[in-house]
Amino acid sequence: TIMLFLTSGRNDKSVADVETSVPLKTDVDNEKGEIDTPGREEAKQQDRQSTKRRVDDLIRQAERAVNEGRIETPPETNALFYYQEAQKYNPGDPRINEGMRRISDYYAVQAENALNAKQYSVSSGMISKGLEVYPSSGRLLGMRERLRNQTQSMISDLAEKMEVSLSEDRLTSPTDDCALKYIEEIIKLDPENTLVDQGYRKIADRYAVLAENAFKMAEYS
Repeated sequence: TIMLFLTSGRNDKSVADVETSVPLKTDVDNEKGEIDTPGREEAKQQDRQSTKRRVDDLIRQAERAVNEGRIETPPETNALFYYQEAQKYNPGDPRINEGMRRISDYYAVQAENALNAKQYSVSSGMISKGLEVYPSSGRLLGMRERLRNQTQSMISDLAEKMEVSLSEDRLTSPTDDCALKYIEEIIKLDPENTLVDQGYRKIADRYAVLAENAFKMAEYS
């Protein structure tokens, strides 16, 4: 009887204690330890719907801006701004891609007008802007190649006229037909062209020769 009393009186954990000490994993726990409640899923759905409404609104504003001619101005209320904002939320939206293509067409028109007016630097700038917006624009890529070829042809012609002027000592005059005038024309087409520095150096060298010759003549006279 005494042994039975001692055994039954041990400080063992009850079955209930053991069961409650084991953490329970419910079917709503996810692998990250978060509880995927219906409320959480509903919040995610609301976020998706909110993003879609935001994108739709931005695209509507962009299309309105295009139709009203607000392509790149005024700031933050132009078509380009709205499309770029929409891209942040949904880069793959085909409506955004189409909108960017329309904007590139606007730049193509501006570039064409400038090219026809012989405003080559303006045309080049418009082409660059358009390709930043829509790099795959065949229209702008073709125009860039056309402008490059046309510019190179004109520079070659100006370089030939410059050399003729140098050979005839028409260095800085007459103002409408001299080496300096043709160098300035080349600068308008391509400021970084190596012919510019070469031309200036040739003018300076020729003036040095003429000055030396004049000095020798003065000594002998």
